Amino acid sequence: MKQSNWKIFLLFGFLMSWQLGCGSTATPALVFTDTPVLTPTPENTATPTPTFTPTPTPEPTLSPASFSQKAAPLCEPAFSSNAVLQEVSAPLVYLFQDEYSADKQWGVVNNFFPPAEAVTESDVKAVVCVRASRQRLFSYQDGEPGYQLTWNARLISWPDGNVIGSETFRGDPPPGIKFGGGAEYGRSPKDQLNRWIYDHLTTKTFFYTGDRVSGLSFSPDGQILVAGKGLRLNVSYAGSSFDMPVYVWNVSTGETLHTLKGHTQAVYWLSISPDGKLLASSDGDCKLKIWSRVSGELLQSFGGPGCNFVFSPDGRYLLIAGDSSGTKLMDLASLEIVNSLPYIGGMTFSPDGKTLIFSRVNAIVFIDMESLQPVKSLEETVEGNLEFDSRGRLLAIKGRWLDPIQVIDFETKKVISAITPDNLPITVSAFSPYGLLATGSQGGTVSVWDWETGALLRELQASPLDEISSLAFTPDGSRLAVGDNGGIVTLWDVSDLK
Repeated sequence: MKQSNWKIFLLFGFLMSWQLGCGSTATPALVFTDTPVLTPTPENTATPTPTFTPTPTPEPTLSPASFSQKAAPLCEPAFSSNAVLQEVSAPLVYLFQDEYSADKQWGVVNNFFPPAEAVTESDVKAVVCVRASRQRLFSYQDGEPGYQLTWNARLISWPDGNVIGSETFRGDPPPGIKFGGGAEYGRSPKDQLNRWIYDHLTTKTFFYTGDRVSGLSFSPDGQILVAGKGLRLNVSYAGSSFDMPVYVWNVSTGETLHTLKGHTQAVYWLSISPDGKLLASSDGDCKLKIWSRVSGELLQSFGGPGCNFVFSPDGRYLLIAGDSSGTKLMDLASLEIVNSLPYIGGMTFSPDGKTLIFSRVNAIVFIDMESLQPVKSLEETVEGNLEFDSRGRLLAIKGRWLDPIQVIDFETKKVISAITPDNLPITVSAFSPYGLLATGSQGGTVSVWDWETGALLRELQASPLDEISSLAFTPDGSRLAVGDNGGIVTLWDVSDLK
């Protein structure tokens, strides 16, 4: 497949579960090249608007039915051979066979077919043949069985069918408490299968955390992406891990720079300092940690609650609004608390960094950052978040789940646009001051909107199985990071939509 240095394309196939979902149309995603890491944008220097030329996305021509007919005869004999996997190239296609089903037919499951890069049959490099079996471990009080899944996998080259890798993966035992009617299954070994293939890919076109992506954030220059690891449902299953690292990646090369360990709950809040040297992270227990973004060293653990924090644009402070006592100012040079403000709530800085806005129920307070004194107070409530657009206009962004997202001019109270995706509920959203707003769904799609007009600009089938759990735009709005419930982080070029 031909591609330019910036052309965006994406692999999903092997990281998607085979149990649910529907077909998708591919949209390109970022390919990692050996572009050097850019020097962070100097303070008070405007980030230039990119002028990338969008690359047309060809329509895929693969058919699940016809591909299954051709690939299934290669999967069956593959299980008589074994091989130690050395490396594998994308794109990949999955074929599954349930040994406990009535027909035991091999088939490509629509939710991850075709792979995003695969446009024709000749583009496919390998096929993952998975033979699924189950073992009944016990019965619940209602007599229904509790099953543990086993996936026996063979990785074969396409189209010759040579076995290039073999492995068996066992899922978790079923939970001790039954959650509904019918049989109950333990967590599938999908993550083990994913990791096996991911670790042997010759070219990685995405990032992988191993579990729910609970938070995403870019560095000010857009060259570093950080992600927090969370947990999906059924965390009581055996083998569930509560080691919740923060991953630091180089966007241009795909290299994992650091895996920061220390959190024991899902990491929801992440931010990189304006100079790109510090990283702040906080988890579900509101435990705040400050890291060296360059070395990965843990520099400080904040003792008090620290769920709500923000770096001041001038790089002097980390503001921490953790409890009812007010907001603490941590000096970034010494990492010591040096002052405090008697306000709490959502925090938004003006584009020039001179004004801090606190928003809470029945109170909006504007703080001058030089004197740390209030300059204006309003007795009103902002529903949602306050954001500034690229022209310095203050906006209120409200709505989520089953409610439409409204973009409101804070000064005039005029509703600029109301966005109601067809694929409700909205699981997460992200705002770019350069006119774009992204929404994620439970079905794995991401919609990119023009928040000025409410027009739908692009729909991305970012995760055909797992719900979208996190979104983040680069500061210049040219790229969108998408994290899903299965641990996949993908990058999408949206520079042509600005």
